[in-house]
Amino acid sequence: MCAKTWDSLATQLNKALPFQLFPVSPPEPLGFPRKQLDTRFAVLLMRSSYDAVDALDFIPRQQFEAKFWKLRQSELEGYNYLYSPIKMRAGDLSDPLYFDFISFSQYATISREMGQPQRVFEEYYELCPPGAGDDDPCESGQKVVTRPPQYADDSQLPAYFFQKTGDLIYDGLLNGFRGEDFGGPPPSPAGASIQQLAAGLQHSRKDHDVIGLSNLCVDIVIPVQQLPPADPEARQGLLQQLTAEPPDEQHWELGGNCNFMIAAARMGMRVGSIGHVGNDTYGRYMDRVLQEERIEAITRIMPATLSGTDLDRTLLCFVLVDPEGKHAFCSRYDFGPWPLLGGVSSLPASVTQVLQSTAAVFTNGFVFDELPLELVKQAIRTASDAGAAVLFDPGPRAFTMKSGSRRAALDTLISLSDVVLMTEEEAVEVTGLNDPQAAAEAVLARPGCKTEWCVVKLGGEGALLVTKSPQLEVYRAGAFKVI
Repeated sequence: MCAKTWDSLATQLNKALPFQLFPVSPPEPLGFPRKQLDTRFAVLLMRSSYDAVDALDFIPRQQFEAKFWKLRQSELEGYNYLYSPIKMRAGDLSDPLYFDFISFSQYATISREMGQPQRVFEEYYELCPPGAGDDDPCESGQKVVTRPPQYADDSQLPAYFFQKTGDLIYDGLLNGFRGEDFGGPPPSPAGASIQQLAAGLQHSRKDHDVIGLSNLCVDIVIPVQQLPPADPEARQGLLQQLTAEPPDEQHWELGGNCNFMIAAARMGMRVGSIGHVGNDTYGRYMDRVLQEERIEAITRIMPATLSGTDLDRTLLCFVLVDPEGKHAFCSRYDFGPWPLLGGVSSLPASVTQVLQSTAAVFTNGFVFDELPLELVKQAIRTASDAGAAVLFDPGPRAFTMKSGSRRAALDTLISLSDVVLMTEEEAVEVTGLNDPQAAAEAVLARPGCKTEWCVVKLGGEGALLVTKSPQLEVYRAGAFKVI
């Protein structure tokens, strides 16, 4: 709906209530697809609100349904126009766009009718015997309904409604709803402390919004007059020289997955990390910076038995920059032997615990340079089985995973991921297709692949998103200037 229509409707709704429930102006529409809702939970929310209205008895059920339907129809065209080109899947409560629309329509109708509540009215009823079929006779007719005395105060109807709706939602979460068990937390005793309430929620609430898995490294930026040759032997000699005589801390910055984690934390997410960091100066630097960014301390993946060995080193990446701004990278990633942490053969219990307590996991192609494939698969499946979404960005390592076991590893992780992100060049490497949209569609069409979203980053032209469910849809976003 347009802003003017909303302002008029919101004003009417707010006048009907003893307090302001709706803002006068709606927020700007979110012009990007969102993750689908759990249909069972969405139905529970909608049904609880409807049943609360029925329990308060301030409007006949059929009259409420009719007004609810008319409001939906009157607002549908404007709502679709507002969010175009994103299409609402009408009737599908798992679509957050439709759920927003139907919830607004439901609550707008409720709010309006609370301003002119009825106390006694006639209502149509139909009573059917248990197990009755469609053709079996049922008793029906009109009955007189009187509002229950505990809900007699018109001015308190909004409070009654919110209390009743909340009770119904919680009952469904705790005791089940239409055969679905949500595993809701049991009620805490009266006067329970904050700590007791938190403990009661602990089993059903994820500790992290997202964790970064592996590829934790320190970038060391070094200006050079000339970039080194591509010869592997010469570069390996350069790496040894740079590692022996690194510049001071003013040239250091976090790289790899740390960039993703810092961005997520600055967006307000609860971020954790799993990976390898050595007991050295660089490891202490990484711990300090991540702590400053409000990222939980790194859960070490290397067992204590390997402490003090050659593996107990923080991964470094030297970023060489020439006077023209061109750059080259030089790190242990480039020379192997892969995986660099081949001595890690199992996931520590602390790592498993973190994987089971996150809503999402992000990793990239460098994970295969660090960890054995079986360990990567175990980590991803542990998180996925606990309900986490998996996001995978092959990154530059896509160009080194063209065949053999490394290609098989790449294919495996793509198939296990809910979201795959690639640059345009990486998309060509992964799929063999030059067209970004065709490449994204090819990723989603892989047999046995669980991927729902595929993003292709197009540099100065923005990005392309292709989604799979319930049908292929394509979204494009322009680039924006980074200052």
